[in-house]
Amino acid sequence: MNTTALAQGLTSLHHVLAQVRPAPGAALPELSGTQLRDLRTSLLDTFAALRETLSDTTDPRLALELATTAQQLGFEATRMDLVAAERTAATAAHTLAQSELDALREHPADTTSTPVRACGRACYRDPEELLASWTRTPYWHTHRLILDSMDLVGRKDFTGARVAPRFEHLAALLFESGVDPTVVRQASRKLAKVEPEDRTFEGTATSPTLLHADGRTVEEHAAQVLAEEFIPFAAVKKIASLILEAINRSGPVPPASLRRGVFPLPIRSPHFREFLVRTSTAEGAWVDALIAAANKASTRAGQAARRNPASANPNRGPGSGGPVAGASFFKDPADNPNQPTGQDPQPQADAATESETTGTEATSAGATGVTGAGPEGEGGWSIQDLLPEGSEQLRWDDDELFIPEATPPERALNALLEILLDATGEDPPGAAFGDGGPGQGSLFDSDPANADDGSAGKAGWAEDGDECSAGDPD
Repeated sequence: MNTTALAQGLTSLHHVLAQVRPAPGAALPELSGTQLRDLRTSLLDTFAALRETLSDTTDPRLALELATTAQQLGFEATRMDLVAAERTAATAAHTLAQSELDALREHPADTTSTPVRACGRACYRDPEELLASWTRTPYWHTHRLILDSMDLVGRKDFTGARVAPRFEHLAALLFESGVDPTVVRQASRKLAKVEPEDRTFEGTATSPTLLHADGRTVEEHAAQVLAEEFIPFAAVKKIASLILEAINRSGPVPPASLRRGVFPLPIRSPHFREFLVRTSTAEGAWVDALIAAANKASTRAGQAARRNPASANPNRGPGSGGPVAGASFFKDPADNPNQPTGQDPQPQADAATESETTGTEATSAGATGVTGAGPEGEGGWSIQDLLPEGSEQLRWDDDELFIPEATPPERALNALLEILLDATGEDPPGAAFGDGGPGQGSLFDSDPANADDGSAGKAGWAEDGDECSAGDPD
């Protein structure tokens, strides 16, 4: 498409816009389905022509103009997405009959007649499911989109009347041309996580409850930060800080996702366990001090935490076979914790020596032209023929997973475990996991008879992956 065709397309688009755009101050007229589809087609064709025309431009100024155009189109598409989601939910579009939906995919909507609703059970259970099918996007995306539209565009009460959005200051900011609507959505989501559930549709008026120190809502402060901050990422961080400060100071009880505690995460590997630790601000300062001491070599905690204990070995523990069956990550077989107790590791070493000797003899035989030097005595070659000279004297080990030298994050963990395992002053640092599992530490008694009413087993912590802390739960 050349510039002449693009100019003609722009002229046609201007003519279409003149028909549907009202005069300043006049009400927006209702668009018919045909007008809406013609306008959409004209807009898409115009922007496609603009992209094709400037795809080979050599003027950097036009390239920057195209980038700005693309950005503003993306912003407007986000706003339109929210408005469309809000209207889909408000008009109960998921109750349309299947025949109506099929006709709408082929032809423009006939707005002169009322839409045909499904008789009885609808094809889609909610607007989110209809949008997911109509736009071919995941359900979780459309569900989040409708929730954001209720917070930023509008809601409806139990009578079906339209109600103002929950976050009115952010809603006003959403439709300003100079603001990125995606950042407004991020701020809205952060606030929605700490605010009570919106029950406007059930007849209970819901408004922001999280307050700042000056008495204004955090939502109002968030809108102010977005309007003043130039960098979106910095604005989101400031809003998160405002929310945390308001939660720690006063306000509603935070939901479970913000409560302090130690939460076990799903087990993704048989060699490691992961826990999420969430503390209050004051307790977090203690943890920061512990980490600083663990990373400082001049302190006793830092010196003790600078080398990983034996329990840090991922292959260590009862029933652990290592990440690769039959593989050993230890240069000395005697150091392998997977070696069964009571078994002399010497035969294994003898077998390795015998194998090396056999390989050396096979190499010599192959060098003199003797056949039958291959594996199992078959063939006329040896595996040593494929290796460099002198390789029979080398030991080939896989990469070790266990590194004694601790990294800074490991130092903090070592210091924390030392405090936990030495809480009663009975266990030396790192000795609690010496022969297999947390059941031998001062905090975990392997003898079920010493458990107080089976509390250790009921807690669901000691028995996870720990064969020593037996004791059937009630």
